[in-house]
Amino acid sequence: MSCFRCEARHQHPLDHVWACCYSRADWSSSYSTTYHPFLPILDVKRTPHEYYQISELLFWSVMSVSSRRFASQPMLLQKLARSVTDLFWKTIRTVPYSLTTVQSLALLCTWPFPISNSTADLTPMLIGCMLQAGTQIGLHCAMDAQDFARVPTRLDAFEHAEWVRSWKACKIVAQRLVCCIRSSS
Repeated sequence: MSCFRCEARHQHPLDHVWACCYSRADWSSSYSTTYHPFLPILDVKRTPHEYYQISELLFWSVMSVSSRRFASQPMLLQKLARSVTDLFWKTIRTVPYSLTTVQSLALLCTWPFPISNSTADLTPMLIGCMLQAGTQIGLHCAMDAQDFARVPTRLDAFEHAEWVRSWKACKIVAQRLVCCIRSSS
């Protein structure tokens, strides 16, 4: 099964959901303008296809966040919830982790999928995974990232800034959860 409107190289299936028709305009109007200002960890100049090439989980995490604003596809978030969660578990089983895994988790923890009750909320567990993965790759001390890598790693100025920005976002996301839990109890 595929989409007849898109080139094969731009078709991005996840289970029974196809994101090939997700245009640059949709990307800009939904994620870049509505969500990115609150958690600016991604380079919004990249296209959806570029993000898919970098990380399938990151692409679908952004799709999940953005789908909250898709009036033309009101059931998309619900369709993505199970598939993206399954993709997360598949990705987190694969080590070593990457910056994109941590960024995906930051997005999913900031804008979690709707749940029917608090016992089904995976956010605290995802935050633990996010912080652990970030620490394992050396995100918490980007200047010494080489000390945490299995292969020689040298971050350029842009990559270093991205690591620092991502670690700050992780800490903010984790702290926000702690504050929310304390205020609700």
